[in-house]
Amino acid sequence: MVRLWKRKHKTANLVIKDHVIRYVETKPGDPLSVQKWGERPLPKGIIQDGKMIDSETLEMILEECVDEWKLKGRRVRFIVPDSFVMIRRIPLPANLEDDEICGYLFMELGETIPMPFSNPVFGYVVVERKKEETVILLFAAPEEAVSHYTGLFEKVKLRPIAADVSSLCAYRLFISLAR
Repeated sequence: MVRLWKRKHKTANLVIKDHVIRYVETKPGDPLSVQKWGERPLPKGIIQDGKMIDSETLEMILEECVDEWKLKGRRVRFIVPDSFVMIRRIPLPANLEDDEICGYLFMELGETIPMPFSNPVFGYVVVERKKEETVILLFAAPEEAVSHYTGLFEKVKLRPIAADVSSLCAYRLFISLAR
């Protein structure tokens, strides 16, 4: 049966910095192509070092952006401010299988793996596997900081689906362009 009302699930990508809100929508494929974009300067004092200082004003400005860029109800990926992100190379026991690493990290973060903050949200990439150890690159941020941003997006009728790290985004772009 042919779908007459096939809905496209477009995803918006947002970056909120101390001085600006940026939006880009890309069309997946090879080559990657930018479909839409937008930028809105922020007055000083709204965000400082990635932390929301005046969240009411930020919410109003973001609502205006959502209307102007026609993003209401859209799924969004956003960048966690760099000031919150910790990236660390971590050696793990060699006997851990891929599906066991996440559970191991949940148990060991803050215990045998020191963290500069409590209640982290995290992701990781296996960098190498050796006979004596498995090495990962761990990406973590305080859950509270990420929750503030997801809450803000939900208030303005966006649907956050992913929190990303700017350095990983740049890396993935370079890799895709090199192909």
